[in-house]
Amino acid sequence: MRASSRRLRLAALFLAATCAASAGPARAADPAEADRLRALFESYLGAPAPGAPSAVAVTPLGDDYELAIDLDRLAAPLAPLGLDLKLGRSLSRLAPKPDGTWAWRSERFEPMSWAYQGRTGRIGVEGWKAEGDFSPALSAFTRQTATADRLVVDQTVPATPDSPRLDVHKVDEGFAVNITATPAAAGVDVAVDQTSRATTQTFTLSEGKAAGVTDMEATLKVGPSHVVATFAGLRTEAMLALWRRLVAHHAPADFTAGQVEFKQVLRDLGPLFQRMTHRATVDAVEVETPVGFGSIGRIEAAVEATGATADGSADVALTLSALEIHSLFIPAWANRLIPRDLALHGKVTGWDAAAALAVFLDRADFAAHDPLDAAARAELVAKALPNGAVTIELAGNRVKATDWDVALDGRLTTGLG
Repeated sequence: MRASSRRLRLAALFLAATCAASAGPARAADPAEADRLRALFESYLGAPAPGAPSAVAVTPLGDDYELAIDLDRLAAPLAPLGLDLKLGRSLSRLAPKPDGTWAWRSERFEPMSWAYQGRTGRIGVEGWKAEGDFSPALSAFTRQTATADRLVVDQTVPATPDSPRLDVHKVDEGFAVNITATPAAAGVDVAVDQTSRATTQTFTLSEGKAAGVTDMEATLKVGPSHVVATFAGLRTEAMLALWRRLVAHHAPADFTAGQVEFKQVLRDLGPLFQRMTHRATVDAVEVETPVGFGSIGRIEAAVEATGATADGSADVALTLSALEIHSLFIPAWANRLIPRDLALHGKVTGWDAAAALAVFLDRADFAAHDPLDAAARAELVAKALPNGAVTIELAGNRVKATDWDVALDGRLTTGLG
């Protein structure tokens, strides 16, 4: 719940600028342009019912436009499901630039809270700043940055007869993200660079004696972290078109009786992206519990994968170094058997996601209980695996402890049937 709520707020902030430029900026702020922008934002966030106030307000301020989004109003439909979301209001500024792009900035991030079936949570952000330049021609930001001094998250899970109360307190310090986008032959090439100075997370168990659990506290500390991600050929314009359609046409009939139009929007997405990479490093991980403590010097993870293309592949690697575990329940001789360094790597190739997706969109009937019949499923599998199997390559896998060392390299193929 915490992650999804924070993503909702961040998405609303960034979407506020992303959907602001269907026809290019005007020369100066004026009421007519403000009305156009409001209608455009409503196409992404939802138009109000007849006679109801809009969740979106755009106000001319000098040469700029102030954009206000009532996130509480957008979250109100979730109340009948038992989810009480208090997301506040998003405020940002838009300004037309001579080169045809829009300048966007946000310096306000109101606290968010939620409650669901006794569980509660709150997010507070200190020192929030975000700004960027949006290009209507690319349907993407050419440049975007966001920083925060501190992100504080609190969550509570109430006690039950079978489990104790759980309180989680998390603090992220020195958060920053930079995003750039450049034109590409099949969309937009996007690069993301995200850093965090430190993270501390405390887990507290209480009120658990009836369940046989004593009060205790555990702490997780993480040092500097760095994430670099890229997307080659990201289909931003088609993604925004899909978003608009889902906002305007989300009744069950829109996916059944209206499936021809919906499938065409999905086809326009193409592979979504040609290739993506994701590399993350985390340093100085420390864990403290009542029964022991441990640490990891560095964690490195890397993923490289294709989109829904004909040459499907995925390459995944994970490395843990300088792992230490100390506990009252682990004798000294057993500690020498615990791995100190771990390296895992695998690459999978040999599938055709583009052909499989084409079969699905051609043969699926969203109005049927089973969208694909047996013949369609068989055709989809045959197209997805043109060679009847995928190839898995294992290289550089190694687990090393004080008293033992294991390495694994190899290659295998696997398929269905």
